[in-house]
Amino acid sequence: MTRSLIHGHRAAPSIRTDGGRVLFNINDEIQVKLNDKGREIYLHAFDDDVPERVSLPEEDAEGYSKFQMWVFMQIFGPHINMGFAQPFDTTIKFNPKDFHE
Repeated sequence: MTRSLIHGHRAAPSIRTDGGRVLFNINDEIQVKLNDKGREIYLHAFDDDVPERVSLPEEDAEGYSKFQMWVFMQIFGPHINMGFAQPFDTTIKFNPKDFHE
């Protein structure tokens, strides 16, 4: 049996502007392009917690996968270093429809 663990509990979107800045709730979704290193990290991120095999997150036609920001940070944060190849494309998509006043 396989399952994908890319989503935790989703709260209502809460990105809003404040003094010219954009506020983003880390419970909201982002879209990221994982590379081979990122896919490998994802597949083993839950080895200690999930007994069954974990499947890769779905990718759209452009290769982007959806994550809640906090889940993404939890999985990939320890693998991000200056001067080294990153496990994903560093351009992250946010959905403008999630922006709220």
